[in-house]
Amino acid sequence: ACKTSNCFYFKQWKEFYFENIPEFLFLISLFGYLVFLIILKWTTDWVGLGLPAPALLDTLLKMLLEFGSPIDDKDLLYHGQAIVQPLLVCLAFVCVPWMLLPKPLLLRAEHRGGYKELTAEDHSEGGGHGDDHGGEFDFQEVIIHQMIHTIEFVLGAISNTASYLRLWALSLAHAGLSEVFWERVVLSALELKAHPYVHAAAVVVAFCVWASMTFAVLMVMETLSACLHDIRLHWVEFQNKFYKGDGYSFVPLTFVSKSEEED
Repeated sequence: ACKTSNCFYFKQWKEFYFENIPEFLFLISLFGYLVFLIILKWTTDWVGLGLPAPALLDTLLKMLLEFGSPIDDKDLLYHGQAIVQPLLVCLAFVCVPWMLLPKPLLLRAEHRGGYKELTAEDHSEGGGHGDDHGGEFDFQEVIIHQMIHTIEFVLGAISNTASYLRLWALSLAHAGLSEVFWERVVLSALELKAHPYVHAAAVVVAFCVWASMTFAVLMVMETLSACLHDIRLHWVEFQNKFYKGDGYSFVPLTFVSKSEEED
């Protein structure tokens, strides 16, 4: 959405049609489909059906590595899955040359005589964010730049998604710590065989210890850790989808320059 709004605002139609759209389709065909499978698995009563819940990671790997192979009944999540998955994989593969070739070829046809020079009016209208620069057009440089962008996006789409799994790992760590605290502290006090008054006092003390440890470890330390991981992931993995550090130099407002222009 952020990159789409940038393309519309700066009128970067080549980036919109030959970068933004194939990148969106690539993500939807693989990871958007994975999100669909997650929701489908959660909303299906597998116990009522008498079937084991399929492993989504195995489903995604077989979708890529066993292309076109029939799906076993125990791994089937919905009817028509064997038809939909190969089509999505084909769409993802088509998006790679879609991102790689059309934009450099269009730039080559547009700038056969070299890049056109930008005027001050072009810069003021956001022209500094486009594809035009002053100087000689180098097709090899453009195709290498586009190749790096395509490889970075494809590999980054996989590595960034895997990187976000650390939040899932943190949630598993929270569940494990909660279970350990409960079993070692509270259940030990409940299973204590002693005088009723001693037993009651032990349960109260154990509950206070369990509540304090839960708040200190899970609610403070682990929440801070998850927050820091989330901020880092948004800054590194999220912003590289649309942020570019190019453009034109910022010129601050000064009264001296304004007075000189009036004179």
